Amino acid sequence: MEGSLTNKQESPTAFRSLMAALKELEEKNQKTVYFKKMDPNELGEEDEKFYNDFILGNLNTEKIKAYLNKVVNSGNESQKGLYNYIANNYIVK
Repeated sequence: MEGSLTNKQESPTAFRSLMAALKELEEKNQKTVYFKKMDPNELGEEDEKFYNDFILGNLNTEKIKAYLNKVVNSGNESQKGLYNYIANNYIVK
């Protein structure tokens, strides 16, 4: 599973660091639409799994809908930004 984070103890910290770096890169490139309100500390294991599925090409319509339902019903602004970023990039692929 190249690119995925497997160490449960380090995983959330590494994922949050990755999201912070991605946010910084997007801000540097003036593409902040998805990351403007994102706080990587608000993201958890479910968000990490969704991101890893995207990176590994394991997303499908069901997974996208399930994450969207979660975000719409109980998600925070960071999760909504992550969803929008991934959904937009998924469609472009």
